[in-house]
Amino acid sequence: FPSHDTPIITASEIKFMLAEAYLRKGDANAARAAYIDGISLNFDMLTNDFNVGVPADKVITPAMKSSFLANPVVVPTAANLSLSHIMLQKYIALY
Repeated sequence: FPSHDTPIITASEIKFMLAEAYLRKGDANAARAAYIDGISLNFDMLTNDFNVGVPADKVITPAMKSSFLANPVVVPTAANLSLSHIMLQKYIALY
């Protein structure tokens, strides 16, 4: 089993906290930008730091990341972004 440092807090977690704060503040555009950054940073951490032992057919590619971020169900417009979206992606990123 590869030895990696276990992060106390991740950059994606901070971005999701920011997204939640911006949404509660009423700044949906900033919330959406932080939300997208949170998802993107989580993908980056998985592909860069925790890619050892992943079967070839399960490796996350840049095209997969782009497709995920382009899905309007995952990344809605700023007007449709909800706390549920943010908390779900935060949960996925943390576990």
